[in-house]
Amino acid sequence: AAYEAARSASSNAESSSCPVPEEYRGNLGVYNVYNTKIATPTSGDAAGGGAEAQNAKPARRSWFGFGASALDPRNNMPTEPAQARAPGQRRDLSTARETSTIPKSGTGGTWTYPSPQMFYNALVRKNKAEDVDE
Repeated sequence: AAYEAARSASSNAESSSCPVPEEYRGNLGVYNVYNTKIATPTSGDAAGGGAEAQNAKPARRSWFGFGASALDPRNNMPTEPAQARAPGQRRDLSTARETSTIPKSGTGGTWTYPSPQMFYNALVRKNKAEDVDE
């Protein structure tokens, strides 16, 4: 019965072929790695550096509280890696990164492994650092 009701409702729908009901459209958004909603750029803001990007900075910094930097618009990742000490960290960790032998596709370079400090910061960010021995 529910299938038939949905089928008749979809056949009565306007020329739109979108399966999402009208009341739910527009409520979704795109979020960056900091769980900050990314607004669609307006015609005068094609570069993505408008008011929305400026307003997102304080939220990102308050969520991380350390090491946050500007986002690369190509991939929504920080332009500089977070190498600062995490809040409550008891001792310094190495910030040296190691170059791998794995080639990057489309470039002449290779991948770079994260430093121990970057790895620890990721654990803190994901609330997984409780049992970690620095």
